[in-house]
Amino acid sequence: MIRRGQHAVLGGSARDLVEFSVSLQGRIDDLHTAVDEVAAGLSRVDRRVDGAVTNTAVVRYDAYEGTGGQQSASFALLDQTRSGVVVTAIARELAGFVWAIGQVVRPATPGAG
Repeated sequence: MIRRGQHAVLGGSARDLVEFSVSLQGRIDDLHTAVDEVAAGLSRVDRRVDGAVTNTAVVRYDAYEGTGGQQSASFALLDQTRSGVVVTAIARELAGFVWAIGQVVRPATPGAG
């Protein structure tokens, strides 16, 4: 009866159940190692995504009264936590150049005054 059960589990192999169990445990250990490696990789991806530019905006406006045409603009490049850079380009009427000013922005922290 036991031999018939072993035959059903092992598929006719000459190995006994102890060998099969040891082999199965080794495969389970390898699987745990692979899962841990995948989890570590996902953690690295999460950190990269958090730092990626996910929020962008462009606002055009007239920096100087009466210039018209909304020639100036501000560009916001922010990550998931709304930290990032705002670049402002101010164009003057009939001028052949643009001033660009960059500013690093960070979200407000509670209690900061």
